[in-house]
Amino acid sequence: MKQVFILLIGIFLLANQDSKASSFTLPVNGDNVVGFLQYQVVSGTETLLDVARRYNVGYKEIVDANPGVNPWLPGDGKRITIPSQFILPPKPWEGVVVNLPEMRLYYFPPTTQFSDRRVFTVPLSIGKINWSTPTGNYRVKEKIKHPSWTVPESVIAENGLERYGNRRVIPPLDEENPLGAYAILLNEAGYLIHGTNKPYSIGMRVSHGCLRLYPEDIEMLFDYIERDMPIRIINQPYKVGTRQNAVYVEMHKLLDEDVNRHRTNITPAISEIIRQIPGLSIPKTVWRHLDQIISDASGLPTPLLKLPQPEVVPQTQAGKISRK
Repeated sequence: MKQVFILLIGIFLLANQDSKASSFTLPVNGDNVVGFLQYQVVSGTETLLDVARRYNVGYKEIVDANPGVNPWLPGDGKRITIPSQFILPPKPWEGVVVNLPEMRLYYFPPTTQFSDRRVFTVPLSIGKINWSTPTGNYRVKEKIKHPSWTVPESVIAENGLERYGNRRVIPPLDEENPLGAYAILLNEAGYLIHGTNKPYSIGMRVSHGCLRLYPEDIEMLFDYIERDMPIRIINQPYKVGTRQNAVYVEMHKLLDEDVNRHRTNITPAISEIIRQIPGLSIPKTVWRHLDQIISDASGLPTPLLKLPQPEVVPQTQAGKISRK
């Protein structure tokens, strides 16, 4: 039975080789950093958007990870950092979790009898500043393959109906249909997770509140995500994680509407570190390094400090070793 299950997994992966969604086994040792940074040398007239889609990252992610690089003309031979390492969102690790400042979705499949627990993660687009995607806890209400799109009054007021050939309903798979080939409706009216007719907009604030995915990513997730599955949308620019006895910090730029309400400094980051790792003492010598991580807001998990090693002392009974 186990061999059959593994064979089916292999067939699925082959059948979905066009989907580049990152998939990782969930750490079982208490760590929450997954993946590794990659690097790519730009060839010819490639843009950062070309590289981003190849590695399944979004526009904002690849631009923030490569400060000073022109996204449209990075230059032949330019070495690009691929932001393919992630600190997982806070638990519970179930259903779908979306982190708005990160512009990334995490999907945690249900535990199965014959597989390790995994996480799939993909980039996305979120609502424009005047059409912000709301945070909160939601559920999947409905799934629609090849959805049509009724042009909302708000979009008509903003763009005019003539943009759509004076059509009020855009048929499925039409090049003007922004929903793409698949749509997942939340139990909050008007909000969806869907594909897109503009793949190069992924990683930007371009929607009217919905969450857009690359066509290949929504196609893959559409089969996995079930009705009534939890969808948690959070706003967490500061992320803290551990891996191999080291503390990592990941900082994303604040959403524009949050800049005036929240200061970008090390205090929230230190609070988050203490919350994640109770009892940890942060030496003042690393504060400057933390301040630089916050200032750079590269979106990359960056090692901050090593955790204290537990003291190992011999036990007198049976020659065993215990940890203090």
